[in-house]
Parts: sequence; C-alpha cells; structure tokens
Amino acid sequence: MEIKESKLKPAWEGKRVWLNLSSIGISAMYFGSAQKRNNDDDHGDDHDDDQEKSQPKYKMSWLNHMMLDVNDHESDPPGVKVRSISNLEGVDYLTPGAITSHLSYVFGPVINALQNKGYNSNGKINLAASTYDWRLAPSAMERRDKYFTRTLGYIEELYNSNDSTPVVILSHSLGCKVAHYFLNFALDKKGQSWIDKYVHTYMPVGGPHLGAPKAMRGMISGDKMGLDTFLKDEEGIALGRSFGSGPWLVPQNIPDGCPSTNYIVPHGVLEISFTHAVDANPLVRKRQAISRPKRYKLLISAKGFDGFKRGGRRDIQTPFHRVSSDLGQNVVVFTNDKISFATHTKPCHGGTLQFFLQEPGIASAKKEKGKCKCNPLVWCLCCCCIPCMLAYKIVEWVLCGLICGVTLTADAIARSAGNSSTLAFSESAKIPATVWNGKVVTVKVPLYHIDDYRHYSGIMRCLLAKKSRKVDLFVKLKWVKFDNRKSFRRICSPVCRPSSNAVQLPITTKDNVNQEFSGYDIMEREGLEDLLKFIRDEYDDDKFLPRSLSAIEPPPIKRVHAIYGVNLPTEVGCVYTRQDTCLSGNMLQSLYIPDKKAKIGKNTGYKISGGLIMENPRTKQKLWEDLEISGDGTVPYWSLAHSKTWNSEDCYVTTQELDKAPHREILADPRFHEAVFNYVSTRNHLTPAL
Repeated sequence: MEIKESKLKPAWEGKRVWLNLSSIGISAMYFGSAQKRNNDDDHGDDHDDDQEKSQPKYKMSWLNHMMLDVNDHESDPPGVKVRSISNLEGVDYLTPGAITSHLSYVFGPVINALQNKGYNSNGKINLAASTYDWRLAPSAMERRDKYFTRTLGYIEELYNSNDSTPVVILSHSLGCKVAHYFLNFALDKKGQSWIDKYVHTYMPVGGPHLGAPKAMRGMISGDKMGLDTFLKDEEGIALGRSFGSGPWLVPQNIPDGCPSTNYIVPHGVLEISFTHAVDANPLVRKRQAISRPKRYKLLISAKGFDGFKRGGRRDIQTPFHRVSSDLGQNVVVFTNDKISFATHTKPCHGGTLQFFLQEPGIASAKKEKGKCKCNPLVWCLCCCCIPCMLAYKIVEWVLCGLICGVTLTADAIARSAGNSSTLAFSESAKIPATVWNGKVVTVKVPLYHIDDYRHYSGIMRCLLAKKSRKVDLFVKLKWVKFDNRKSFRRICSPVCRPSSNAVQLPITTKDNVNQEFSGYDIMEREGLEDLLKFIRDEYDDDKFLPRSLSAIEPPPIKRVHAIYGVNLPTEVGCVYTRQDTCLSGNMLQSLYIPDKKAKIGKNTGYKISGGLIMENPRTKQKLWEDLEISGDGTVPYWSLAHSKTWNSEDCYVTTQELDKAPHREILADPRFHEAVFNYVSTRNHLTPAL
C-alpha cells in the first residue's frame, strides 16, 4: 500500500505506508493519550447521539493514513488517498531493502523462485500480480476500484500474450477469499465458458476457506497485526475495526465435530455514569487567570465489592475534557463517560467509591491570589537600610524567577505526557444496598478542594468540610447481573455459531464454568451493532460471496490445487472475560479480553494459553475420521482442509500438506516453491501464473 495523496503529510506522498517501519516508528513517538478526541475542540463535550459517528483523529500520523472511515469502512480519511501498489512490486516485499526484505517478504521468495526457473524471461511476461486494497470488503473493492473487472482484463492479456495458455490463479491467505470471489464474479459476468477458457487452476495457499477464529478475537479485543511495539491498545482496536475486510475472515457456522470458538466467564457489571455538568468555579476562583485549568478529568477508585478480587482496589480515569464554552467558564461535562467495573455474578452488598477531580500538570504550578506575607524582622532591617531592601528584592526576584521557570517547565512536560494532579476529591462513599438489588440510584457526592483537607484530620476535617471549597458530583449507579441467554437474532448471518454436534470442552476459571456463545452474542455484548449491520449490508446481500449457512460452496472451476501447512499449534477459539475496569463513550476500549486464568480439562486434544484455545498435532479432527493433525499456526485445520469437500466430477481437487510450514513463512519454504513449479511445469499443466 502506498500514499497517493496526503494533506496530513505531503512529504509521505509516493511512499509505502504498509509497511513503512520508519513512518510508523517516528509517528508513534508521542506522550499521553493516543487519540485527538472530538471533545478537545472549542465546542465542548455536547454531542448529539443521533448524529453520524465522526471519524476519530489520532496523534499517530501513520494510523490516520491506514484507517478507513469508521462509518462506511471504505472511504479514505479526509485529505488522504491510499491505494495498492500495482503488479509484482505490490506483492513482493512490504519494506524492500537489503535487511528489511528478508523480514518483510510476502510473495518475494515465490517470485524469485519462479523467475529463476524462467518466468518473465526473454521479454515475455507470463508472471504477473493483480493487487488489491486488502482493507476493503469485496463489494467495495469492485465499487471503488473496479478491481474484479480489471482482473478479468489482466487474465485475458496474459492468456493472449502467451499463445492462448490459460492461467493458474495463485493466492495466499485472504487472497484465497478474493480469488474465490473473483471466480464467482467471472461466472456471473462472463459465464462458465470464459472460466474454462482462461483459467486452468485455482491454487489457494493457506486458504481460510471457512474463516479463522483469530479474526473474531481481533474484532473484539483488537489486533495490532504484529505492530505491538508501535501501537497502543486503543489504536490496535481502532485500526482493525475500521477495515471492511475483517468480517470476511470470521467463520460463520462452525463445522460439526469442532468445538465452539467463543466462551465467556460469567460476571456482573457495576455501571457508573454522571448526570450533571460539574461547575469547578468554587475550586479555582482564587487562581490567577493564567493558571486556571482548561481541561479536567475524573479518577474513580473502587474498593471492596469485586467478587474476583475481594477487598482489592481498582482505579480508572476518564480522558481529559475541555471546559464547556456553552455552559460557562470552568464548567466541564462528563455525561458522555460510562464507567463499568466487573463484579462477581452474585450481588456484593458492599463496597465503596472515591472520586478525584484532576487537572493537567503538577500541583506546584497552580497559583492562587493571596494576601502579602512578609517577615516583620526582614522588613524592619530593610526599612533601616535602603540598599539592603534593594538587595533583598533583587535576590527574591531572581530566586522566584528561577523557581517559577523550573516549575513551569516541569508542568509543561507533565501536561504533554498526559500527567495530572488532583484538584479536589471525595471521601469514600458507600454503594447503597439497593443498587445491588437492581435499582438505579443517583447519589450526590461532594468533592472538596485538596488544600482544604491536606493538613487536617479527624474532628477538624469534619468541621472544615462545612466551610471548605467544594463542588457536587451527581453519580448514577446501576448493577447488571450476567445474562446467559443466547440471542441468535438474525439481523445478519451467523457469526462463529457452534453446531449442535460441537465438541464440548471442559473449560473453567476457578469455580466458574465458562459458557459457550456465538460470535454474534459476543459482538452484541461488546456493543458492535454497527459492525453487525455492516456485515448484513456488505456481506449477506453480496451474491458473489462464497458465504453460505452450511458450508462454503466450491468455486466454479475444474481444478483446485490447495497447498497449506499443518501440525502447528493453532488458535481455534478464545475464552473471554470482562475487563476489570472499562471506560466507554469517549474512549475506544474493548469490554472483553482473553481470560488468562482459563483452564481446560486433560485429554481433550486441546490446550489453553493466555485464554486462547489451541489445537495441536495430537488434536483429533472428527471431520476427517479422527485424524490427528492441526493447522498452520493461523488457520485451523478444519478451515484449511475444507477444500477437500469440493472434490467432485465438476471440480477435481488435489491437496499438498507441508509439515510444520507456518501460515506466512510457507511463502519462503523451498518445499512450497518446488510444489508450485512442479504443478505448473508438468506436462498437461504448463501454464503461466497470476
């Protein structure tokens, strides 16, 4: 992928963006929050929930180029145009270079191996590539870029320039989905006779024909695509959820004899929201104008109600919010923030909350107006000696200037790093017992200026509380018990739905038995209704998509030769747990993450690592007569081997399984190169490759 146009970074035009490690590394160097939030503008925090969701802006320039519009998952961000690099240089290496080529290869080793065998020699082009924007849903690839129409033309050109020799369509990973879609597209636009004439073989490599459960996890808890060093968690979630191609790799119905791919640890949720704006004027009225805060945030500390960590403490904070120009100076709105704490499945009947109102920077940089304080003895001496007074004032000014300069510098550094200091805080407030009985309760919590409490305790603090500077925070509390119902509502086709004959895995976390759910249920609980609607609109209504309610139907071609790796530990599912603390509304955060404490019974053929359910070389694949085998490290065996089910009189299927060949690394495996060349060079199979 390269940047065709960029108003954000004009110097980046014409350069690769995926995967340009220098651009990623430079733009990842920033402090504090990842996102330039919408509430950082001059309009405050008042947003109309009915308005279309606006495109978030991130501090990482590379991310702002790679993300697609969050509304249609198709358009480039404003002022940006990113497109695929054409032909072979668009599929060889992500980052070409003496060192980086070895690390970032895609089809580069395959191209080199075929060229060494004589392809694209003597001025004859019989090896080409039809590149595509892999971020898009297939319908968008045609709608925006006319990709499949152009590919029809490429194949005809190869055929005509090579003595009417049909082509082999060689594809890898998501490209297998693209090639299958293309053949269905060609059948509709050109007919079966065109395919029989121009295409000899469809050759999927590491094909996720039924999808990969790993893609489901990427949509829920984020997928940094190997860029963990550079991307924050929020950025990984935002990047993956902006792509329209993500749902294409998510399985639909899981085949018979395979385990469910999604489990949830039962839990309760304590939800916290705020009903009124906070007027901070009483807290800062003595401040000098230059030191009055323009942004505030809340920190919430909870203790004693969590069933998993009884008596433990949890802290969570909102992002900074600018004061509202509509409601008045130093008035800040937190009503868009929704805080939640995971709890035990049963009512806790206890626990406390404490709230802290914070401002950017360090406390020592905040100045307040006050009466002049002086030492009488010093002033007596100064009055008797004018030179002494002048010397005293000069020293005082110099020292004050130095201290002020150091303080302001430290404050600026702290603010740029996203650090904050507490302006006011509440006493520990008990959660009303009625909350745990399911009643929604709104409580008024006083926030006291920290300076009024800093040097007092006991009775003095209680007496001072009546006269101290304070503001009121109105907090709404709601406890939601775990709902174990499975909806299976059909606004879109099934997502990772287990079959009625699914293998039942004994997965537990302490005394909780994890429950099976479909991917649809997980997405509902995660709040991804927009993405479910996108699946319905872009995938379910696409007539060219090889996507059915039972299994992926065979492509309309006479020959399929599938090559893939086997016998590597491969993710086939995930056990999800609710995050201890969650902030939704203004911050992009996944509610569910893999449960690292999950365990699985012995002798199941599966293992759990970090909450991920893994098949291994000793896993029995019941679809294939209890064959003990596993996938390629990314795609499960039942998805890779689905091509075997296509074998019929109309579609002759052959397969090659390469032991211990990983999903991506298979492209650099000499065994794979030999397999490809042997197939295309065999008598009766002599064809150019696409």
